[in-house]
Amino acid sequence: MSAPLSLDLRQRATQSYLNGEGTQKEIAQRFCISVRTLSTWLMLLQAGESLSPLPHSGGCTHAKLQDEHRYALEHWLQEHNDLTLPELCARLLQHFSLQLTPSQLSRRLKQWGWTRKKKRWVMTVDSAPMSWATENGGSGGSSSVW
Repeated sequence: MSAPLSLDLRQRATQSYLNGEGTQKEIAQRFCISVRTLSTWLMLLQAGESLSPLPHSGGCTHAKLQDEHRYALEHWLQEHNDLTLPELCARLLQHFSLQLTPSQLSRRLKQWGWTRKKKRWVMTVDSAPMSWATENGGSGGSSSVW
């Protein structure tokens, strides 16, 4: 996603139109914006609202997971590698009061190197810390089963 257009650009484009320097289409082409964007900015001005870009409303939802959550998840996956994503989410909610959807947790586990193979969780050797790979015979295989 690109950064919002600057306040300066918004002010120059709307001021050009209000000064009668061209049609909305001509002004939009000159400032490399869409006609719809210019129209929206003009409506904001007419309503007496600011042209300033709004703050970013989204965010990185997986940032909720801290190191303590990761260690707990890894422990649970090592002890019970047949846990499902909803069961793992329920454990996080019970132990840490942390509510995640299964899809959020799945993306984070994949990022950490965990994958689900035939109803059990495995960690690829490439993503496992060196001590885990050697303890579980990871020198020759492509994945290590916990």
